[in-house]
Parts: sequence; structure tokens; C-alpha cells
Amino acid sequence: MDSSPSLQGNTVSSPTTSPPVDPQEFNFTAAMMCVVIFLALFGNGLVIAAFHRFHQLRTVTNYFVVSLAVADILVASLSMPSWMYIQLSHLSKIPQQKLLAKVLYYSWQYVDILCSTASIVSLCVISVDRHLAINSPLTYHSRMTPKRARTAIALAWLFAFVCASLSIVTVEQNFNPTAGQVYACFISIAAFFIPFFILIVMYSKIGCVAVRQVRQICAANSGIQHGIQREHNMTFRNELRITKMLGIVIGAFVLCWGPFFSIVLLYAVCRQNCPNDHGWVAISKWLHYANSTFNPLIYMLFTPTFRNAFRRLLVRGFCCLKLPHGGSRFNLNIWKKGSVEPSEYFSARTFQETSEVQPRKTEDGFNEKNTNVELEKTRQLTDSTNT
Repeated sequence: MDSSPSLQGNTVSSPTTSPPVDPQEFNFTAAMMCVVIFLALFGNGLVIAAFHRFHQLRTVTNYFVVSLAVADILVASLSMPSWMYIQLSHLSKIPQQKLLAKVLYYSWQYVDILCSTASIVSLCVISVDRHLAINSPLTYHSRMTPKRARTAIALAWLFAFVCASLSIVTVEQNFNPTAGQVYACFISIAAFFIPFFILIVMYSKIGCVAVRQVRQICAANSGIQHGIQREHNMTFRNELRITKMLGIVIGAFVLCWGPFFSIVLLYAVCRQNCPNDHGWVAISKWLHYANSTFNPLIYMLFTPTFRNAFRRLLVRGFCCLKLPHGGSRFNLNIWKKGSVEPSEYFSARTFQETSEVQPRKTEDGFNEKNTNVELEKTRQLTDSTNT
């Protein structure tokens, strides 16, 4: 997302002159950005691959997680490389005669706002989903169906599309400075401060319910628990672990996006009276782009289901690379029943790939044998009765 003073002159008309590039700074910036791009593509690609490969991960919440991963992949594949090229080539002030440079700049601006807004709104929708799951567990599955989840995702992307399309009114350099400043205020409020307020409200309500449920669980543990109560408590603990993980995602979101939108709003309000510091602008852009790499790392570290899925995908990929050369016979069936950690989303079951054909057990033969035995006993009983 781009509304910064040095990267979008139409939004904040603060003229700047870029200093000459130091070769070491150039190489360091290019190398670090390549690392960030690779981590974002790799991590979010694993999230999507795990969701597609493992049936147990196809929950309503993970629909929103996949939407978030798609937005982050688009940021890493389209927005980050364009921003790196613009920064390193000093295209923050694009000469009007360079058509290719203008197309690149404006395309990057649109994609950056679209994908970044979609990522932020996806986090907001996830918090609403967790609020429904924790506060209304009995009606959650009937209210939040996969169809409604897909509708919510479509609305989130539609909102991002509208926000990005509104930036078209400020595409020309200094075409309408007032419109650019109004848009900077709008995008800051619509894409950051309102979602942040929603996140605070949702997680505050979840926290209140969590405290009340923990007290009830402690009271129930002092007596005899029935099976249904134990199952409910286990389900709540699992839901609470998910919420903690998503809370960490929100913390990373605030840390990464807060400085950027603060700078955007500051320059939109004070206009040309603000000091123009390329360093702070670059740091804020680095932070909000780095947010695309944090989410899959958080899933891997704090969610056993995603961690096991990532591990299995990586093992399978490693073995596929080893087999043509060394003929490795590494066993892929390392997650046998009872060997994995309990799932954050489900009961303690192993991952089974959706495309994997399970071996047939001998239950049919066993049942047939039992049936024959029962028939023989019935016949003997009938004969004895007749006798």
C-alpha cells in the first residue's frame, strides 16, 4: 500500500530530491528485499498447499487464513518487486515522458493498495469469526457456514478493490493535491484505524468470555466431570489456543502497519510543513511488507496442525528431490496414529491426505465370519427348541 510522501507525490505533495545511491546500500537493500520476498512466497505458499492437501485443515477459519495468504503472496510477487525497482531506480518522482515508468508506478500503486487492504480486512474478518466461535459455540457452525465464509471473503476483496480504485483520482503527479490528501486520510481510517478498532473490540469480548470460561472449568475440575463437559472444556481450550495465536498475528499487524499509516496520516494533515525523511518512510514500508512473512511463521510456531502439515510437505518435497539422485527410501509415513500432537482445531487425529487411498481393513471379512457364526448358533438353537 502506498500513500507515503516520497512514494506517492499525488497523495502528499511534498517535493523531494533523492540523494545518490551508495553501492553498498544498493546491494544490501536489494539482497534484504529478495530475502523478504522469498520468505513471504515460501511461507504463504506452504499455507495454501497445506490447506489444499490436508482435509483436516479445511475449516471455516482457515478459509480466511487462505484469503490472507493469497493477499500476502500477491504483495510479495507483484508489489514488493515493483517497489524495490522503484526505490533502487529512484522512480519516486517519475518523469512524465517515461510512459513505461508511469505504467509501472501506477500499476504498483493500485496492486499495493488492493492486496494490502485485502490482507488487513482478512485479519479483521478472522477476528469476527473467532468471536462467533468463542462467544456462540452452539450456533457457530449454523451461522458461519463455508458458503457464508466465501461470501465474507468476496466482500473483503470487493472492499479492497473499491479502496484501490478510489486512488485513481490522484494518479497524476500534483493533479489534485487536495484530493490526494483526502484519500490519504480515507485509506488510513478505512484500512487501518477502523479494522484496528474492530480487532480491539472483538478480542476484548473474547478475553472476557475466556476469563469466565476458565473460572467455570476450574470449578468443574473440583468435582466429577461428565464426558460432555470434558469434551466442551477441551473444545474451548483448543479454541482459546487458536485465539491466542491470532492475537499474536494482530500484534504483528499493529507493529508492522502502525508506523506506516501514522506517517501517511501525518503527511496528509500537515502537508508540506512536515519534515521529509526518506529513511523513516523506507523503514515503514519495510515493516508493512515484512508483515506478509510473519503470518505463516506464526502459524508454524503456534499451531501444531499447520506445523505438522508444513513438516510433511517439506519431507515429501525433500524426498522427491533425493529420489532421482540417490534413490532415497525415506519413509513418508512418519505421522502414524497417536504420534502427532493434538490438533488445535480437531481431536487428536493424524493427517491423512485427501488424495491418499487408505488400505482396506479386514473388517468386511470379520463381519461376514461373525454373521455366519451367529446364523449357526441360531440354527442350533432352533433345532434344539424343535427337539
